[in-house]
Amino acid sequence: MAIDDERTDTGSVYDYVVVGAGSAGSAVAARLSEDPGCRVALLEAGPADRNPLIHVPMGIRWVVGNPDTDWCFRTESEPGLGGRSQAWPRGKTLGGTSSINGLVYVRGFPEDYNRWAREGCSGWSWDEVLPYFIMSERNSRGRDAFHGDRGPLPVTPRTITKPASLRAVVAKVRQTGWAVSDDEFATGVVGCAVPIRGADGKLIAGLGISVPSARLPLKELTQFRPKMQKAANAMGAVLALS
Repeated sequence: MAIDDERTDTGSVYDYVVVGAGSAGSAVAARLSEDPGCRVALLEAGPADRNPLIHVPMGIRWVVGNPDTDWCFRTESEPGLGGRSQAWPRGKTLGGTSSINGLVYVRGFPEDYNRWAREGCSGWSWDEVLPYFIMSERNSRGRDAFHGDRGPLPVTPRTITKPASLRAVVAKVRQTGWAVSDDEFATGVVGCAVPIRGADGKLIAGLGISVPSARLPLKELTQFRPKMQKAANAMGAVLALS
């Protein structure tokens, strides 16, 4: 997304200010801006997502651990790792960490959502959040019990033939009695599936591409809402959605 070179946006009044243009902030700002009567400002401490490696699946090798695109956080010492700390990549750009995740579409584990609900997060069980995943998705295979076909996020299953090495792994998993599925979301990720996803049928280096969910709404706003105002202030990137 292009950001104007101006470093300030003075005199503007907004109905909503969303701080942080990561996965959640971008989606919230995009939805709020669907009301034509509202002005929404989206603030991001990192720069615009101009780095071309963000938009290439194999670019993950160069954007993770890169202080230009990653906050490069580390965990505390982990007793189970002999006292070592681990890298904790967090995206430092528009789209947040969804911009440096290798362009993979992942929903998470159903049991994690169910545990959150059991621990008091009302409305966050898997059965309660699944309809929102379905609504957000535009799957090339069409709508079914786990996927949608009218949302803003294009998702395409892998369209390449499995290499022999991968076929051997899948065969061995099936031999041990584990479930094997072409759709990891339908199996609840208990078993084996190949989580290669694509967007608009594009393929790079033999891998499927999926558009990071955080960046997509903003890009669609740019395409379909010409009145969108763009600016950048000293804090980083600011998007004013009108």
